[in-house]
Amino acid sequence: MDPNDQRFVRWLREDVGSALRGVLSYHGSEFEVHYLRADLKEDDAWRSNVRADLPDLVELARREHAANDLGLFGDFSGTVRVFSNAVLVQLPVADDAGYGVSVDTDVTPSVVGFMNTATAHIEQERD
Repeated sequence: MDPNDQRFVRWLREDVGSALRGVLSYHGSEFEVHYLRADLKEDDAWRSNVRADLPDLVELARREHAANDLGLFGDFSGTVRVFSNAVLVQLPVADDAGYGVSVDTDVTPSVVGFMNTATAHIEQERD
């Protein structure tokens, strides 16, 4: 892990605390996991699923860099994916490089709350 990665992971661990689930960086077709919370490291089934899914997630993140051409919305800063057990944040640092950060949902209550409320509204309107 290079010094920039070390500083970023240290800052995340201090800022997010125990809600930080994992951190990886990607560059081109390569990626490196820099941090994985202890309870996730110990969960064999979870680790197996992550190993299988990480290459696809990293590829998706690289493809999303194309969204930075949408000048109507300003500069592209990243993407946020909200799941029931985690929030994934993609933070690009170059055209084909960036970080992926996973946090518990309680770190982003406004985003998660908005997503849950909007989803419930959509489902209610469809009934």
